[in-house]
Amino acid sequence: MKKITGTVAGEFFDLLSDLPATHGKGRTGLPIRDAVAQARERGQETVSGKTVKNHFSRLSALWMHLVQREMADRNPWAGWDFNITKKIVRRGWTDDELTLLAHTPWSGTSVSRTTWAGVISIGMFTGMRLGEICNLRRQDIDVIEGVPCFHVRPHPEDNWSPKTSAGIRIIPIHSHLLTMDGLSLLRDNRGALPVS
Repeated sequence: MKKITGTVAGEFFDLLSDLPATHGKGRTGLPIRDAVAQARERGQETVSGKTVKNHFSRLSALWMHLVQREMADRNPWAGWDFNITKKIVRRGWTDDELTLLAHTPWSGTSVSRTTWAGVISIGMFTGMRLGEICNLRRQDIDVIEGVPCFHVRPHPEDNWSPKTSAGIRIIPIHSHLLTMDGLSLLRDNRGALPVS
């Protein structure tokens, strides 16, 4: 542990800052240095300053205990500056991409075409994350002042909750979703949404 110096922490900082935002989110992944090289080559979006700060904060907390126990001379993870004001700019889907998505024949076997169309439509009209859509329940639909809304909230019985506290929110349901064939959002049923 005494060999972990500011130089080592700096190399880790640079490596982590250049890591593509999608690294580790797929089933197969490149080794970290290869992923960084590929991200630079392709101009891919990198992890946010907040992500880098979170990793350093955890390491710093651990190292403080090591310093207190005199197992390390100093905390190389403390005192770093992080660019946490960087906003992630995501481009919208083009009309051609949306058309391709909507008209591509469905060949999946794990979910029906109706479910796939329902998930895509809810995502398109609400901006919800895939995990939020797939965890919607009938009880997550509330009518507030006459307006049907999705209530994105934790499901303790399944140990699921939105990604952040800001993810707990009310989202008005677009009229297209209310009339979409096979979705039946306002049917009186307390189970999962009928998108199968």
